[in-house]
Amino acid sequence: MTVIYIQYSNNGGEGSIAPWSYNLVYPAVTTAGTIKANLKDDSNVDTGISLTAINGVTASAASLSWATSGAGGWPEEVFDGAWYSSGSETHRLGNLSNGDSYVIEVAGHINAASRDTDFTVGGVTTRYDASGTGTPNAPISFSGTISGTTLDIDMAVVSSFLYISGLKITITPAAVSGPTLTGPASTTEGSATVATGTGLDTVTTFSLIHGSNSVVQTIDSATATTLNYVARSGVSLCTPSTIVSGLPLEATISAAGITPYQIQQEAE
Repeated sequence: MTVIYIQYSNNGGEGSIAPWSYNLVYPAVTTAGTIKANLKDDSNVDTGISLTAINGVTASAASLSWATSGAGGWPEEVFDGAWYSSGSETHRLGNLSNGDSYVIEVAGHINAASRDTDFTVGGVTTRYDASGTGTPNAPISFSGTISGTTLDIDMAVVSSFLYISGLKITITPAAVSGPTLTGPASTTEGSATVATGTGLDTVTTFSLIHGSNSVVQTIDSATATTLNYVARSGVSLCTPSTIVSGLPLEATISAAGITPYQIQQEAE
């Protein structure tokens, strides 16, 4: 899981503390362009994820009087500054991985109650309510699955200006699932042996070794839950006529991103 904290400020962050201080993005990008090409995670390690302004904002502002406390687990310093714009704006995260899940938390605090901001992520729009006081409202949250390699955070004016003061990004890699294969409890050379179980995603062959003779078994893959290993003399390839469900065993296995290797079991 990757967690990235971004504070929008125009003066070095109003005394920010880690991990917010790793990605201070001052001064405001008043025209379209890259804000930060390589964001750092909460351990101050480069992630390769980029942040780009699509339209550009009007300016940035900060004041120690904007906030007297934090909110939603965010420190007060994050709410003491913001970028603002009189028009719509999009901040785009780039170099993401398709299929990963995300949680976006964002706030647009300003001590002017009428200047709320509508944020849209993944087609969902939620309004951040500017409290207009030194006690900011907690950030709003979006979650979903990344489609492609970018994710847009759209902002729209509700009254006069939009504001963005802080952004927290949590990326969780897509779960890697695959079949597993366990070998038989015992093997008998020269006769059929049944192996049942769930199998490893890297197994392509299962063979017997007897002395100096290698006996590679054929696999009867008529069902997805039982594999029949039939030992026979000599050495032969294992290419089942029917592929086990979820367990590719053909020579084209590399196309599935699976690294093949051979498991051998000794029969005495």
